[in-house]
Amino acid sequence: MNPHALKVILFRSWVVVLVVSALFAGQLRAQNSATLSGTITDASTHQPLPFINIILKGTRIGGSTDSQGKYSVKNIPPGTYVVMIAAVGYKTVEMNDIVINDDRQFDAELTLSEVSLGEVSVYGASLRPERITNAPAAVSVIEPSEIKMNAASGQLPRLLETQPGVDIVQSGIQDFNINARGFNSSLNRRLLVLMDGRDLAIAFLGAQEWNGMTVPLEDLGRLELVRGPGSALYGPNAFNGVINVTTPAPKDILGTKFSYSVGELNTVRADMRQAGLLGNGWSYKANFGTVTSGTWSQSRTAADTNASGEFEYAGLRANGIERRPLSAGNVTSAYGSGRIDYDFGDNTLVLAEGGLSRVQNELFITGIGRVQVTEALKPWGRLSYNSDRLNVNVWAQGRHSAQPQYSLASGAPLNETSEIYHAEAQYNFLTMQDQLRVVVGASHRYYHVDTDGTLMADAHYDNTSGVFGQAEFSPSGIVKFVAATRWDRSTLHSDQWSPKAAIVFSPSPNHSFRVTFNKAFQVPNYSEFFLQALAGFADLRPFGGTGTDPVYARGNKNLSVEKIDGYEIGYKGIFLENKAFISLDAYYNKATNFVTDLLPGVNPDYAFNPPPGFPAGLSEVARSNGIYYANGRPQVVYSYTNAGKVDERGVELGLVYYVNDEIHLDGAWTWYDFEVKEQQLGDILLPNAPKHKFSFGVTYKNKSGFDASLMGRNVQPFRWAAGVFQGQIEPYTLLSLSAGWQATQQVHIGGTVSNLLDHKVYQIFGGSVIGRQAIGNLTLTF
Repeated sequence: MNPHALKVILFRSWVVVLVVSALFAGQLRAQNSATLSGTITDASTHQPLPFINIILKGTRIGGSTDSQGKYSVKNIPPGTYVVMIAAVGYKTVEMNDIVINDDRQFDAELTLSEVSLGEVSVYGASLRPERITNAPAAVSVIEPSEIKMNAASGQLPRLLETQPGVDIVQSGIQDFNINARGFNSSLNRRLLVLMDGRDLAIAFLGAQEWNGMTVPLEDLGRLELVRGPGSALYGPNAFNGVINVTTPAPKDILGTKFSYSVGELNTVRADMRQAGLLGNGWSYKANFGTVTSGTWSQSRTAADTNASGEFEYAGLRANGIERRPLSAGNVTSAYGSGRIDYDFGDNTLVLAEGGLSRVQNELFITGIGRVQVTEALKPWGRLSYNSDRLNVNVWAQGRHSAQPQYSLASGAPLNETSEIYHAEAQYNFLTMQDQLRVVVGASHRYYHVDTDGTLMADAHYDNTSGVFGQAEFSPSGIVKFVAATRWDRSTLHSDQWSPKAAIVFSPSPNHSFRVTFNKAFQVPNYSEFFLQALAGFADLRPFGGTGTDPVYARGNKNLSVEKIDGYEIGYKGIFLENKAFISLDAYYNKATNFVTDLLPGVNPDYAFNPPPGFPAGLSEVARSNGIYYANGRPQVVYSYTNAGKVDERGVELGLVYYVNDEIHLDGAWTWYDFEVKEQQLGDILLPNAPKHKFSFGVTYKNKSGFDASLMGRNVQPFRWAAGVFQGQIEPYTLLSLSAGWQATQQVHIGGTVSNLLDHKVYQIFGGSVIGRQAIGNLTLTF
């Protein structure tokens, strides 16, 4: 039996054991339980309130109201509880000493309240819930209400457009690159993106395929962005930060929802979701959806040079001629997912979920030029066990090219069949009279990547493991010390240690200062290690060629990981009677071992090897152009190497101000600078980010159910260099408008307009000229 098959069998066997054990334990705990039910209404209008959370405080037992304001929380062990009823925009109600021995009815009325900035909590900075002012990192939070307001676009990256320190560039309808703190690229991998702990990166390229998600935007729940190196807690590729996406449990979104969107570029999106309770602690949710849209992207073959405005607009004529035109048809995706939970009733939850998406016709910007995905299938599954002390997360995902994707530069068909299997566990405990909190964990991941010889010569089977620990010591309510370290080993790279240290000083509950140090690393992707692809053709007749000689892109199996040391100071403060929040962060990074773009002559495996009688006068020219002889025939070989040391520094300022209960303002300013200390001859080390960025937002919400938001961002000019695409990005300012109206308890009407003024914007060199896209949405809930 081959190693791959054995590991898959062991992985699946462990999953089965975990499921069976959880279900058996759940049946034992489900006995002798009670139900709490009732109706929640608005105190002023006396209308029932949907989607209100009911929680038994100190436990994970709870639920939410349906479209009629009714709720039912089942599987409650007999006892005395604190019942908490909460929703954004309403005062939280807590009822103490509620005795629940048998089924019980409990109704409540909620009154509107001012926003409580001091109660915003985050999880990703320390792997535990904590007030945002106490977090030992620069953190941004996107709450469910903000996601809902912008959901019609269906584009997750847009949710982060106005956050401090964030670089977002769009190159297609669903193709975005998200980065923080410099050195963006055509396929950015410097931000680790997790959804409920599952890495969303595809195996071969290590980047995200944003149109491959299996849930609509409005069902994402909550986003957190932790900026800065984060390998001490998250391992490889948390280089510049981590995006944590948390989706809601079935009991938090009970009922049926149907959503339909239409808009410019012939955009059509339809989604349906159902979530319900099965009794005895069981709950479920399932969703299905599809989205189709036209595209701004244009063909760039020689025949298209007069028709494609992208050539003249961005100056692409010199390096953008492609051999293959774009495939006909819209950019589409179809998706579905399902989840089932079992709640033990004592802060312990087991869940199983999975999904499948099919993506078609979107473009990637890569080191070898544009690549179009004709059709790819992306299945995934996850099993999780969560309790107060122990959390276990097991997931698997794959990507399969149902039809070949194509390199437009060379016209070559490309395939990918990949699988990732991942298991991790974390355990936490308190000691020293709750002054010391300790978290320890371990993970193991297995990769299988096969490109049928189109991108790599052979299939690869690799694995990586890590163990980590973090300690938080709080001798008083004023100061907190944090120390963590992680060790990672892999068949792809040498062992890596990633330490972290932080001090958080909080002179008052609403103000905190921090100093942090972090180390992180990024592993080269499979393309950088093992790429073997045709990238184009060259005329090598002076060197003994035929005139249509191949240009190859080759990986370098001897690459080392990229490394970064980050030093930060930060401040978070709440002012004006809990109406204003300010964050100010400054950092200094030392980054080393950059993996270059594809360059000639940098890989010793393809060093210039002239045949007998080669003219000496041409040797230097041939060497500098990456000419390599195979079987006596010349070819050009471009490859990768580690070269480059860069010092980075930056300042990030964020502001949120609630004028009143209806209007709030937010804004951000980011300054970034860098200094190249060392680089490979012929490489261009640029951060692909502006020195200054500004953003702002104005949001209005009233009691009648109407809300609207106007957001804008200004990007100053900067140079771009990534792979074959190198040029100037001109300055631009974008405005986006979102609005919605809760017409009835069941009907919501809304929409978004990105690039409101329809400026023709070029955000990434090699990408498409982006215009306006207006989308309207109708959502029905039952």
